Amino acid sequence: GHERTLSGRERTLSGRERTLSGRERTLSDRERTLSGRDCVPGQRRVVNGIELVWVCSKGTNDGHLTFTMGSPKSDNGAQDDEQPPHKVAISAFWMGRTEVSNRQYKTVVKTHPKNDDLPVVDVSWHQSRAFCQKKGLVLPTEAEWELAARGTDGRRYPWGNEAPSEQRAVFSNAKLQPIDSMPGGAGPFGTRHQAGNVWEWVADCYEENAYAKRQRRVPRDPLVSCNEPDNSARVVRGGSFGNPVEDLRSALRGVDTPRGYFVGLGFRCARASRRSP
Repeated sequence: GHERTLSGRERTLSGRERTLSGRERTLSDRERTLSGRDCVPGQRRVVNGIELVWVCSKGTNDGHLTFTMGSPKSDNGAQDDEQPPHKVAISAFWMGRTEVSNRQYKTVVKTHPKNDDLPVVDVSWHQSRAFCQKKGLVLPTEAEWELAARGTDGRRYPWGNEAPSEQRAVFSNAKLQPIDSMPGGAGPFGTRHQAGNVWEWVADCYEENAYAKRQRRVPRDPLVSCNEPDNSARVVRGGSFGNPVEDLRSALRGVDTPRGYFVGLGFRCARASRRSP
């Protein structure tokens, strides 16, 4: 596969939105017991060797957050498929603090040739999803990914609105960096490398007009599903070490085929639960 950036002509897939009722993301009654009072934003937990941070709000009864997803036309560099900006409500969840490393990937895929702390790359959407499932986790949805990167204050990058620098992100053909490096680029909940280093697969299928369909309501936990789940293109987020600075904005949407893979594409896992993992 090869890296695909944001060509509108590539983005012709249709899809439909649904909430997270699938078997992979269903919560039991016991998992629904925590309230907003229990929330500690950015709290860390380790699940099967994967460190997660809690994305939640103390200001709501169930810990959910509401944020503005997407970009206005006035935002310099905003693409058509990032518009219009719209409110989205997200149930409290746990997000991978880092991208998945070669070392972590090898614990599941024993034949993986590398065993270091650089992000695993050259993995398809199907391979990424399978790894997360083996760890009892899932790929984050596109909305979860953007919330973890931007928080609720509408920041342009995970660290804020200041331009990317080599102390905050890996971009413009810089050298790939370990998953836990560059604390100066951390997001509002403590995630690393949500801008640059490697693109990241998310759960959603790609639909160019997905945001326009949400204007009349505030969706809860949106997920764009596919007409052909095994073959329909999926969203990638975050930009990579090979991308220019323009591709590091947290609202930017990329796309690739689910069987595609390339040296600038990896992933992180999440846990869609209000329960402490």
